[in-house]
Amino acid sequence: MLLSGDALARPQYAAREGMNCVSCHVDPDGGGLRNGNGFSYQRGRHAFEVEPKFEEWPADPELTKGVRIGSDLRATSLSYDTSEHYDDGGPAADDTPRTFAPFAMQGAVYLGFTPADHVVLYYSHDLAASSQKERDWYGMLRGLTSLNLHVKAGQLRTPYGLRLDDHTAFTRGAQSNPPGEEGMMDVDPRRSYPGVEVGFTKKSVYAQVAYQDPQGSSRPNFTKLEEKMVTGRLGIQSGHLFLGASARYNGLGDGDEASQQTRLGAFLMFGQSKFALLAEVNTGENQSSGSIGDEQVSGALLHGEFYVSRGVTLRGEMNYMDFMDQDSDATTRVARRYAAGIDWNPVPFVKLSAEGRLVSNSNRDRNSLDESWGLLYAVFSY
Repeated sequence: MLLSGDALARPQYAAREGMNCVSCHVDPDGGGLRNGNGFSYQRGRHAFEVEPKFEEWPADPELTKGVRIGSDLRATSLSYDTSEHYDDGGPAADDTPRTFAPFAMQGAVYLGFTPADHVVLYYSHDLAASSQKERDWYGMLRGLTSLNLHVKAGQLRTPYGLRLDDHTAFTRGAQSNPPGEEGMMDVDPRRSYPGVEVGFTKKSVYAQVAYQDPQGSSRPNFTKLEEKMVTGRLGIQSGHLFLGASARYNGLGDGDEASQQTRLGAFLMFGQSKFALLAEVNTGENQSSGSIGDEQVSGALLHGEFYVSRGVTLRGEMNYMDFMDQDSDATTRVARRYAAGIDWNPVPFVKLSAEGRLVSNSNRDRNSLDESWGLLYAVFSY
């Protein structure tokens, strides 16, 4: 449940400021280690002008010339219960009592080394990670040609859709059973996969294409070309408005040529000084050669934020997803999630948050599972 979070990525800041993610992050896909611009934005409590009372803080992420560190630490307190019932008035199952748990959700440490112009060596490690798949490490050539081309090779995250700091959003989370982490995607956004990415960021257009092995993180996985994974994303910016599309073919790398999954989506970001809006829709297919029939999946996200003051943000979110059995043309599951929260940045590099979530899951057996979540966060970012 709610395992270690994705490297903190906040595309709403890009929309609010009218700047691409690479303006503040070393990784062109956003998230992770911040460059000088991104660090200044953190130090200014999500503004580029540092407040006079914090100007003398001795903060410098550059250890020496060409060597930069960063970190995102997130501690969480969770409260949770469920209520199960039948939509047709059948017998009710036992409800779970409300339970509570503190959880060290994220302990990410970032290191970037620039030994020469255009060359970056990057490493990200979450102290809560249990496998190599939950680490990023790669070499990158950047700033090539007039297109500002980049090439990454190593252990990479997939460049798909909006890279949010919440891996449980339905349009981002991997498929799993409720409660907690259910989503409609074919890969876990916290995971990285071996491969190569090529992309560019030029004025108002940016794009990435990645070729990766979905099963090759721990050892070489020798399978046919069609069993690998190809992901692409294209975005267009006009001022504070961003529009984009993503696509992925996932051969699953499991030795079964008939099993594959595809995803296709579109996203939007828009913001101004006092608000930001994110929207994303995705659809796709899960094809299987076994007894389980082919499945059509779809999902949507709508996220809004209102900036009350420099240190206070109100936010709300709606998630939707459904699954359909293509053989019977019947919907097998529908889920909706509503969330509202408040963020407070009392000083630079610190965010305290409170959030409530209501989740409704129903399946074709007319059995419904309702979830109620309460979350308190303390986030320390550098």
